Amino acid sequence: MSEGGDSKGGPGPRRSTILPAPGSTGERLSEVASGYMEAVLEEIERRHWDGGTALDTAHELATCIDNLIRFIYESASHRFSRRYSRTRQHCAVIALGGYGRREQAPHSDVDLLVLHSGRVTSYVETVTESLLYTLWDAKLDVGHAVRSPSECVTLAESDLTIQTSLLDGRFLIGSTELAAEFAEKVQGAVAKRDPAAFTAAKLDEMHARQKRYGDSAFLNEPNVKEGRGGLRDLHTALWIAHVHRGPTEPEDLLDDEIVTASEYDELAAAQEYLLRVRTSLHFLGRGKSDQLSYERREEIAGIYGYEATEHNPKGDVFLRDYYGHAAIIDRLSRDVIDRIAAPPERAGFLERWMGARSKVRDGVTVSAGRLVLDAEQLAAEPRLLVDVFADSQRLDVPLSSATRELLRHNAELLTAEVAGDPEVVEVFLEILQSPDNVYRTLAEMHGVGVLGRLIPEFGRLYCMVQHDCFHVYTVDEHSLIGVRELERLRQGAYADDSPFLSRVMRDCDRPDLLFLAMMFHDLGKGYGSDHDERGALMTADIGVRLHLNEDDRQTLEFLVRNHILMSTLAQNRDIQDPDLVAGFVRDVGTPRNLRLLYLLTFADMKAVGSKIWTSWKDHLLAELYQRAAGLFDKRRVFETDPVERADRTRDRVAALAADEDERGRVRAFVDAMPNPYLLALADTTILEHWRLYDSVGDADYRYGVVHVPERGFTEFTLCARDQRGLFLKVAGVLCSHGLSVLDSRLATSTDGWAIDVFRIDHRVAEEDDVADATDLSLWERVGAELSAVLDGTADVDDLVRAYLERRGSRLGDSHRRASAVSVDLDNEVSRGSTVVDVYAPDRPAILYWIALALYRQGVSVKGAKISTQLDSVLDVFYVVDADDRKIDGEDAMERLRTGLVAEIGAQTDPTRLAEASA
Repeated sequence: MSEGGDSKGGPGPRRSTILPAPGSTGERLSEVASGYMEAVLEEIERRHWDGGTALDTAHELATCIDNLIRFIYESASHRFSRRYSRTRQHCAVIALGGYGRREQAPHSDVDLLVLHSGRVTSYVETVTESLLYTLWDAKLDVGHAVRSPSECVTLAESDLTIQTSLLDGRFLIGSTELAAEFAEKVQGAVAKRDPAAFTAAKLDEMHARQKRYGDSAFLNEPNVKEGRGGLRDLHTALWIAHVHRGPTEPEDLLDDEIVTASEYDELAAAQEYLLRVRTSLHFLGRGKSDQLSYERREEIAGIYGYEATEHNPKGDVFLRDYYGHAAIIDRLSRDVIDRIAAPPERAGFLERWMGARSKVRDGVTVSAGRLVLDAEQLAAEPRLLVDVFADSQRLDVPLSSATRELLRHNAELLTAEVAGDPEVVEVFLEILQSPDNVYRTLAEMHGVGVLGRLIPEFGRLYCMVQHDCFHVYTVDEHSLIGVRELERLRQGAYADDSPFLSRVMRDCDRPDLLFLAMMFHDLGKGYGSDHDERGALMTADIGVRLHLNEDDRQTLEFLVRNHILMSTLAQNRDIQDPDLVAGFVRDVGTPRNLRLLYLLTFADMKAVGSKIWTSWKDHLLAELYQRAAGLFDKRRVFETDPVERADRTRDRVAALAADEDERGRVRAFVDAMPNPYLLALADTTILEHWRLYDSVGDADYRYGVVHVPERGFTEFTLCARDQRGLFLKVAGVLCSHGLSVLDSRLATSTDGWAIDVFRIDHRVAEEDDVADATDLSLWERVGAELSAVLDGTADVDDLVRAYLERRGSRLGDSHRRASAVSVDLDNEVSRGSTVVDVYAPDRPAILYWIALALYRQGVSVKGAKISTQLDSVLDVFYVVDADDRKIDGEDAMERLRTGLVAEIGAQTDPTRLAEASA
């Protein structure tokens, strides 16, 4: 068997001990290959868990697959030559991609190129089919192409993926003439064709990939291969180095003095660490799995021997190590690209004015579009650790990679005494007050350890893991991304999607306080509960060290202490309740606090993860802000009698009528409606409700549907004769059509008519392909089924169970990380209702199951706010007893709570749901 290729990267298992020679066994080729790969993976896994290096594991696995491919090739050639003994045929098999680099993970693809001389002959077909079918039978995922050298070159000109994969090509077996042609005419042409264009394209590809995977190395569930700081970033740097300098391995970067010896050691250790984690993920998952999930990190941490500390479980300790290595790959990959082939940066102002090299201050110069810091000057003047970042921001000139390394290794020069110097503090505050590049500057300061020396409380958050399934980023990264979102808001990035929010940000006169509040809002995490209160106390101390005046310190403390207040009220309480809004205004204290809290709440929610901020939440926050701002403007809200305000609303709505006759009918309607209903809605909305009521005639109900796409919801309004369980029936019909309710407001007149408003989420149609709330025919079906349910000819429970049966296999998608059911009751929040907070796992038709439990407990629903977060829900219901009053007494409250927990728990049990859908 001819060998082909090379053996760089360490020896693999001897073929004779694992793979029999052709003809030495009577087994079929597929059986030989399958048995061989089972033995190989078993041995490779044993070596991995026994502590073998990840690079050796990858190289050994690649070598074993090389052996198998050569065996299959020679077997196919032998069979072909026996049939066509006089025909001289040839082709070559080339390994591509990670397999070509010998960086083979246990369940990664095996990418092959079958190279022919210009025509696909029967011999080429025989070899290709034999390779593919045998490797598939051996349970390998094979990617393949059959091309001539000229076809490879032509396709590479227009396809970056093909161009890149060819750079990793490695000859395995076959024609040495074709192999030489591949190396010279294909790889040579690809590498030399246009290095600058290739570099630009790979950088664009890298930025798009990083954005797709979260654009951060500090995700709570990072992708070890494709995410920022993952192995693909290192590959990109090596590909770019290849087209500029020839085939490049990490050690070549050291030999060519592209990296220093210390940088190479860091890079090699980081590559080994991430490769080891990736290999572990593949073995544990028994498949191609590159995401370090919550479950896997705990498992791997245990296997690797990590131990928990006083404040951190072992998975967090492991993940901090992972982040450190990923940050090295992220940083050094960018530095390598920058040193080899970075496209010319836009020169800063001073450099454009003074020439190619210019002095900024003693020890700081601009050279070749980069800011350069002198090591001796830094040692003599440690405040340059902060000054140089202000220079970079002001001049819009990035730091050179050598300067970043210098800062990283000398961050300890920023002692507490230096950090407290009023001039150093003033420079830091100037960075925050800059109109541009605040996030970029803070992120760079944090990355090299300067920000953590300046604000040790923030440095403590470095790589701190968030223990929930909502936050995508670590605590420190989440805080800095919030600063980025505020900057983007200020720059108009969200002007189309959130125009009101953008206007408020534009009018903000102290963005620097906002940036500080965002940096400090989670300082109290990691100490236990009440992180907001603890963070506020820490912020007070920092404010003194930053020489902030008393008013600014109080503002910062307020924002940190109350950073979750606005989102909690907007999402989980009835913000149309005047008493609640008035209480919120009392807590906020000033219009300035309100503006800053509104903007901080946006940034905090936006920085949690891409799916957390929605147009609906934008709408809720804006509504709460506007209602609170209105009370500040009136300056007499606390003295206003709600009954008088409701009566004035009745007068205004009646005055909107078209004529005297209509005015009398409108007046009769509003006189019969309860005061909270009149105080919560706009006058024009109340008039629209009257029109719906007026159109009922002799019927029992009418409904209206209004689509509000800019806010992401459809509003369904029902006017019906009130009956017990009306909310349950309507919720059930909506759920049976796959519609997701965001919010509902229910009101009943003194003469027995209900006005029930439901807001339906548009995102269900986009994400789950369940229902399109803007579809007219859907609402016709909803109306028909609702009519049947209300008149008793259809059972809502049957409709819901039929819906579950239609969903069928999709039920399993909702069972990940199931949470327990809990219920809290509150008689203080609302003047007329008991507030019931229900925490439950998200399940199909969950709103119906909760409504059914409330119905069986004998309470009536007056309003609801629905909130779904990933795989759990927090639904809030305003309820009254049979006498239309709050639930009275601790015993009655506890009976309702325990009853609801039991009912909802039983209805949302996965086994019961599976039975319901069977």
